[in-house]
Amino acid sequence: MKTTHTNLNIRIDKHVKHQAEELLSEMGLNLSTAVNIFLRQLIREGNIPFIVGTHKEDVSQYNLPYIRQKLSEAEAEARDPNSVRMSVDEVMGKYQEKYGYKIQD
Repeated sequence: MKTTHTNLNIRIDKHVKHQAEELLSEMGLNLSTAVNIFLRQLIREGNIPFIVGTHKEDVSQYNLPYIRQKLSEAEAEARDPNSVRMSVDEVMGKYQEKYGYKIQD
């Protein structure tokens, strides 16, 4: 089946676009690819693939399955004798090296 393309014109703040393009570039993506990923995920899941809300309580309630999944993955990794062990300070130091700023305590 041949894929057909169409153009999508949207208005966004130029600073938002620039920041998004810089971040996506670090990931090896462009804005068009990111929008396509978003739209495909929207279609696949049948909803917006991230939480849109105004109350932190609402957002955290919807994040519980994700948090449980990540905790389960972390527990499995912790049991793996081949996984790399680092302290929180080491992880934060690597984050600071990679992104160039310190996470506030």
